[in-house]
Amino acid sequence: MDFLEISKHGNSAEDYLISMVILVVSVFASRWAYSILRETVCEWVFGLQNALDKESLYRLANLTTYLIAVAGFFYAQNRLSFSEEVSTWLDVTPLVLGQIIFLLILANVLGPVAEVVSIRTMKEVERRGQKYLQAQKQAIERIKKLIRGLTGVLLLLIPALTIATSVTFVPIVIWVAPPIFALIALLLCFRIILVMKRQFTRSETVKVSHETPAAPEASVIVEDSDLELKESIVKFFLDIYKHRLRALTGDPAEIRLVDAQSFAPNYIYELRVMKGGDWHTRRMTIGPRGEETGSRSKCFYVIYDYHIVIKIPPDPINDLNKYTEILKKERGIVKQLSMKECIVPGASVVLKLIQRFSRRADLALEGGEDDYMKLLNIFSELQKYLRIGDTFAFFMDLSKYYFLGHIIQSLHDIEKRVHEEIHRQSELVGDFLKFEDRYGREDIPFFLEIEKLYTKYELGLKKLLQQFNIVSSPSRDQIKRWFFVHLVGERVTEVEKDFDTQFIVEL
Repeated sequence: MDFLEISKHGNSAEDYLISMVILVVSVFASRWAYSILRETVCEWVFGLQNALDKESLYRLANLTTYLIAVAGFFYAQNRLSFSEEVSTWLDVTPLVLGQIIFLLILANVLGPVAEVVSIRTMKEVERRGQKYLQAQKQAIERIKKLIRGLTGVLLLLIPALTIATSVTFVPIVIWVAPPIFALIALLLCFRIILVMKRQFTRSETVKVSHETPAAPEASVIVEDSDLELKESIVKFFLDIYKHRLRALTGDPAEIRLVDAQSFAPNYIYELRVMKGGDWHTRRMTIGPRGEETGSRSKCFYVIYDYHIVIKIPPDPINDLNKYTEILKKERGIVKQLSMKECIVPGASVVLKLIQRFSRRADLALEGGEDDYMKLLNIFSELQKYLRIGDTFAFFMDLSKYYFLGHIIQSLHDIEKRVHEEIHRQSELVGDFLKFEDRYGREDIPFFLEIEKLYTKYELGLKKLLQQFNIVSSPSRDQIKRWFFVHLVGERVTEVEKDFDTQFIVEL
């Protein structure tokens, strides 16, 4: 048989071969496009927006690239001729596949978008207590359920109508059914939101709370001329925390003063962000830089993942080029003073909290700073993460030089302060997150050493209880209290109930 022999429908073997190649190439092109989108566009969007999580972005990219394969199928089958009945089904197949893919994309987009719209619509309410949070969560779940139901109906209805109108005679008026279903679902969603809003009235979503401290040990705030500026810095880190949580711009958030001047003298704030109906919290510390200098700049010391010094210039800087030139000049000075210990401001100190490239950015200021400066020039949106109030600020990583200057100054009467701090923070034993929030990530080795010591102490205490035939074990709070008494260099002297004197001596 000749390779170019014509079939009864006018198709040659070459036509079939070319159509098959087109189909295979379109499938491979679809997968290649997905891998490119996943590594470029998805990662870029994920770093800038908050509405979709990473898996949703990957799923959307995957569904979108399937359209390439559908287009390949459509083009391949159009090169061939078949009987009228077969041609009808082959013509309708890519159309139906395209509709299904489009509806799946719509289903993945509508859920997050509806949640964003719902939260932003319902944010004009007050009394954001447990009742409000529960009502908001239930309303959003009902809206999502409605959208899932709508997309499910459309996934069945639209392809069925397409096939019916292509294969059989169906009145065109039947196509009003999908818009009617969509309109009904939209009205029901609005009704849910309106019912929710009637129960509450307007209130703020971001607030500062001094009156309701987040912890029982919170102190009354004292006179502080820099309090407003400090709270601007805390709100700056609240925005970073929201970005890290992928929270929406309109999600409720607040800062709470937990402890004032208990140690250093620093203020400890709790950052609180509402996401998905639940409060997410973490802590940060802020205090003045200890050294008194002739500079008119305001300097503050912050613990947020690591130790940071923030310098607010006396004259606001609003020009990005001027700001970056100052950073470059500072780095040039550091190169000249390479034999001396010093800290230098850099954009990477804060931007690595937003987007990390690799561990190199943490280990080498020079290489990491260059990467982040390039990123800053490409994405102007990142500028807001370098501004506090109406000016660009300067950020310095103090992790390597924790015991310089202002830290040494804050260690007057250190023994008493350390004892108070240990007793006050006894609940941090065994709680990694609380320890990190209070002392910073670089002090985690101390946490691990304390954990090892506490484990050794528990084993020794267990043997001591067996030695004295003590059946009723002491409470966990009592065990911790004994541990911290010895940790600060003291001894348990009080003979407590159910324990004899010799046991206390051996303890």
